[in-house]
Amino acid sequence: LEGVFYHNELDIASLAHLYCHVAEALDGNSPLARELLRAGDVWAGLGRQDRAGELWERASRDPEARTESLLRRARLAKKNKNYKDAAEYFSLAIRDVSSPGGMCASSVVLPVLEELAKLEEHRFRAPQRALGYVETALERLKRDRHYGRPLDVDMFRSMQRRRDRLERKIISGG
Repeated sequence: LEGVFYHNELDIASLAHLYCHVAEALDGNSPLARELLRAGDVWAGLGRQDRAGELWERASRDPEARTESLLRRARLAKKNKNYKDAAEYFSLAIRDVSSPGGMCASSVVLPVLEELAKLEEHRFRAPQRALGYVETALERLKRDRHYGRPLDVDMFRSMQRRRDRLERKIISGG
């Protein structure tokens, strides 16, 4: 029975250590950007967007977490109807993933281009700029297919419909 009590004591000590570690991370006292991102996610889930934004901003100082941080901040700004900041964060994220050494994954780039197109079309009433983002997304989709990656048919069709609508809007002057 002594072995069982010793094992339980180790479990309790481990859980106490884990609790302290999580509490420190939630308080923003972690040197790891990934932990700051996750802590921000927890705060956002609790409705504390201000605290989440602070932690995501701190996480963005680490180049490996910068893109994820910018995307979280963009979505938060959009949710709060701060469209100017949302567009800025989305644009920074695109530049970040497109820079040398950036992850440049279509799974990141395409949804961001779509978000930027929506903001430009619906919030900033700039169909020409929106069309630029749509054309970039369509080029990206075609290039991915050329390199043997599977075509995201839904995204491709969505972007084609958006392009057609924007072209009609631009022609009609609306």
